Amino acid sequence: MDDGTTLMFDLPGFRVVECREDSAGQRLVVVMGADAEHACPGCGVLAVRPYDVRESVVKDLPFGQRPLIVVWRKRRYLCLEAACGRRVFTESSVQIPPRHRLTGRLRAKLEAAASGSARSCGRCCPGVPGVGLESAQSLAGQGDGPVRQPASGAPARTG
Repeated sequence: MDDGTTLMFDLPGFRVVECREDSAGQRLVVVMGADAEHACPGCGVLAVRPYDVRESVVKDLPFGQRPLIVVWRKRRYLCLEAACGRRVFTESSVQIPPRHRLTGRLRAKLEAAASGSARSCGRCCPGVPGVGLESAQSLAGQGDGPVRQPASGAPARTG
């Protein structure tokens, strides 16, 4: 992809490598980390080259009028340092920490919504399937406290 697509998508630390529409008519954006070199988190030795690439679907802010599916092609590396106990590692990013499925910008938006009304959680990111009150509550649990429940005590519908 050209740099214009990466610039427009604007996810720090990533470059867009593919944009297409899938068979169901959903837009798909495939990204890869922009960094060319990655160091082993165990010992700090730079990896020579990736031995494997895995795709991971992450949730991000909506872009445009239709939902957007973001796929991160994560490179996996072998640590060649004999003294290192870690043999395999996967590239990581500040925007998408290890074992996370939400981008940093989506997490920030949900955290802001969680600090307000529970009803605002569903409105903050309407184009992101599966993101709403539960996501905001889990993020709020890591921050200042739980999200307030609606008067009925039942979780609010978030879309």
